Amino acid sequence: MMARYMRKALPIALAVVLANAAAALAAGDPNAGIVGIWQTPEKSQVTITVCPDDYCGNLTKIVVPPEELAKLTPEQRALVAKMDPSQFPDARNQDPTLRTRTLLGVQLFAVHAADASTFKGQLYNPQDGKNYDGYVKIIDANTIEVGGCVMNYCGNPIPHQEWSRAPAEEDQTAAVTAAPIPAKAKRKAPAADASNASDPGGF
Repeated sequence: MMARYMRKALPIALAVVLANAAAALAAGDPNAGIVGIWQTPEKSQVTITVCPDDYCGNLTKIVVPPEELAKLTPEQRALVAKMDPSQFPDARNQDPTLRTRTLLGVQLFAVHAADASTFKGQLYNPQDGKNYDGYVKIIDANTIEVGGCVMNYCGNPIPHQEWSRAPAEEDQTAAVTAAPIPAKAKRKAPAADASNASDPGGF
């Protein structure tokens, strides 16, 4: 009798589990929706994982935006063409001591849940080397919105992007060394020399 009961109960229990998982995704449950590999509009990828600061996003694939290449001198573009993405330095970091570290694997943000679908924290932008208050918001199971916040307000008209979940064949956790977000400088550091050929664009 017990075996017959288990045969009937197991499919029902499995259906309940799957239904709850689907409901969690639809409700924007943090554990269900934010973890994974996300692709930016420029086709770079950021891997979001659980970390001591709740959720951390690390740069795990670099694609140079065309608009960034356009800002470079011919010599710098030639240098970029010869470099492997794993060699790109964090050349525009406001902290001069961090400008020689490689961008691949750098932690771009650490965020914590503000509500069921929104996470807030500090975001690092390699294109200008600065930290900003920002957010990550779950739009649906395959889309998140990433942007800045001003005086605790997040959203339009403050710049933001939509990131898509990476294609399934690329959805593999990359082995990276997490580099912490640099602390905000007490005084403004000198800007990186745009003529420096070691600056491939800060992407």
